[in-house]
Amino acid sequence: MLRAPALALAMLLAPAGSAFSASAYDLVEDLPYSTAHPDLVFDWYRPAGPGPHPAAVFVHGAFLAGGDKADVRTAEPNVLLLDMLLAHGVTVFSINVRPFPEFIHPAQLEDAGVAIQFLRHHATRHAIDPNRLAVWGQSGGAVICGWLAYGPDLAATSGPPPSLLSTRPEAFVNSVGLSDWQLLHPGLPGWMFGKATLGEVDAGLLKSASFAQNVLDVTRTSTPPVASLFPGPIGTPPLLDVHDTLMMKVLHANLATGFPAVAAQSRELTRAEHPTEGTRQELVTAWLLELFGLPSDVIDLGHAVPGAGGTPSLAAGGSFTAGGAFALEMQAAGTTPATLFVVAGEERVNLPLFGGTLLPDPMIVVVFPTDANGHVTLPGTVPAIAPPGHVEYLQFWHQDAGAAGGWAASNGLRIALH
Repeated sequence: MLRAPALALAMLLAPAGSAFSASAYDLVEDLPYSTAHPDLVFDWYRPAGPGPHPAAVFVHGAFLAGGDKADVRTAEPNVLLLDMLLAHGVTVFSINVRPFPEFIHPAQLEDAGVAIQFLRHHATRHAIDPNRLAVWGQSGGAVICGWLAYGPDLAATSGPPPSLLSTRPEAFVNSVGLSDWQLLHPGLPGWMFGKATLGEVDAGLLKSASFAQNVLDVTRTSTPPVASLFPGPIGTPPLLDVHDTLMMKVLHANLATGFPAVAAQSRELTRAEHPTEGTRQELVTAWLLELFGLPSDVIDLGHAVPGAGGTPSLAAGGSFTAGGAFALEMQAAGTTPATLFVVAGEERVNLPLFGGTLLPDPMIVVVFPTDANGHVTLPGTVPAIAPPGHVEYLQFWHQDAGAAGGWAASNGLRIALH
């Protein structure tokens, strides 16, 4: 079998191919989705292109610690997934719901359902495909998204047109969501239910509010797949950590019991199997793009370092299968000649370097001069013996006196052969 360094070198030096340009996006903030409360607003992250785009609706966590819809672009690891989804043509909406503890369950679930219905009703206005809509939640926000995914559909049988629409998503990104309240220690706070401790909450309510239990207990016309990101350890009930990885295991076990085909589509992403946070987010991006019917062989990882004349860019296009023709398009930070150091490797390392981040493990470094405008096209052909599923990471760097550390860097790419 062709070893990774040889494959990376062959991909960089072999002839032929075509390419595409990297995407940009816009942000529109504080748009209302309901007049019932001033907090019921959302931010709209618009990718480049006319659409209709698939969409992901983000619900933040940290409800008692100042969590906000802006967390999608300011808090790690959310920003990693946000940038990759937008770069690949997925619209992101980040919503606020009514605040805890002034409002308790099911108020926030109802708000999120109204937001889904609003966006589906106004799909043309927002250039989205209402039938390709995922929910993405972090911590407490993932609890709300889990209810939307596996609890009762909140569509009304009569009323205004938006209220008649389904609140069921097509996919669920579950970032440390509390899937089963019954697993927790009864002495933990019960603020979501208006009680001092969970031990004071009715046992039936705790079960019905556990979306892992909803999987088996609620009748649905559809059951969406889930990608779960849980970087912590697995404990033994009663749990003191609401983000314990057992929450993920119970959810996916229930899916496997009741909906094996959905379980097969779903993903469990732990630190033990995928140590790098960026890698976990890349896998979620690829998973969601595949569900939306979008190409997932090339993932834009971001992390470019601007120089004096702009931000370097790296893009790839073509066929990434054995014998396929492709091309890399590289633009330096400016429109003057530059010498590019292209780094390739089969692992992502995230090493601090010159004020930026070196993404690939530097197994191969190849030097390429640009043309007079700082641009270079590298055509290539994937080796005929290349194994499907092989992953390469690419990025380039060049000296630039205007960059923070004296070196500008492109965004990184993750290329998976198929």
